[in-house]
Amino acid sequence: MTGIEVLHAVKKISKFSEFVFLTANENMEVAVESIKSGAFDYIIKDNDIALKKVIDKITKIAKIKQLKQNNKATKLLMIILLLILIVIIVSGMLLFAFGVIKVK
Repeated sequence: MTGIEVLHAVKKISKFSEFVFLTANENMEVAVESIKSGAFDYIIKDNDIALKKVIDKITKIAKIKQLKQNNKATKLLMIILLLILIVIIVSGMLLFAFGVIKVK
């Protein structure tokens, strides 16, 4: 199997898996196809810093995943707080409308 075929097979099973291709193949068509297929990045083994680039990409992926998780938690908290606020406002309006609270 090619790397892109592996990517397709894994993405069918686990759509949240990330791929960073490290290759000596400098074919731009392959690079573009890998990114279009869902790879996070395509790194060419051009010198000794290729491994550092891979580590940097993996670190970036971890940070992005953490930010997405934090974003989901923040959205959920905001929805809960908004619902609580709506309940408070509606309760206050009902109490006022039915005369439970007397306004002078």
